[in-house]
Amino acid sequence: MSNGAAMVLGGVAANDVCATVADDRARRLAPEYARLCEAANSHWTGAKYDKERPFKDTAKLVRQELAAAAKANGPLKGVKCSVKSAWSTHKRSLDITITEVPTGDKMPIMNPARVEFEMRNPHAHPLGGWLSTRGRAIEAAVESIARQYSYDKSDSMSDYHDTAFHISVTFASEVRRSHRSEVELAVRLAGRI
Repeated sequence: MSNGAAMVLGGVAANDVCATVADDRARRLAPEYARLCEAANSHWTGAKYDKERPFKDTAKLVRQELAAAAKANGPLKGVKCSVKSAWSTHKRSLDITITEVPTGDKMPIMNPARVEFEMRNPHAHPLGGWLSTRGRAIEAAVESIARQYSYDKSDSMSDYHDTAFHISVTFASEVRRSHRSEVELAVRLAGRI
């Protein structure tokens, strides 16, 4: 094919066949392509991230912000956290343990339905999470504060991980135990068990 002449296959120009095949393939792959584009665009950088700031200072700032949030009105009022940073050549992590959550306000962090199920069926495996709506809100608020100081440009589809640091938020076992006891007492007083 010289001088710009189009090759003809069975009376149809090769360019038309290629265009038709490409359009059909594009239609089939469009949902997957959209999903991959969404995943690629899910990268984020926190508003307070500073690549020049030493990691130890970042942990200190997160600790200060969590302490301030515990004094302010909001989902973290009265919530105390322990913030520990760990770093090595290949890893940085910020481990946040929620050490105190006010009790007695009829808003436990434990999921009352799950606690009641476990009380009725001690040997069964319960479905559903153990956190209540309040527990999930506290956990999300703590993580959102830490995320402001980080970034995530990971691509799990290709097993590529690029974050400023790993964030772990957990409730201390003493907090879980005290809130569970509170829910168990409420279930027993209500006569449901």
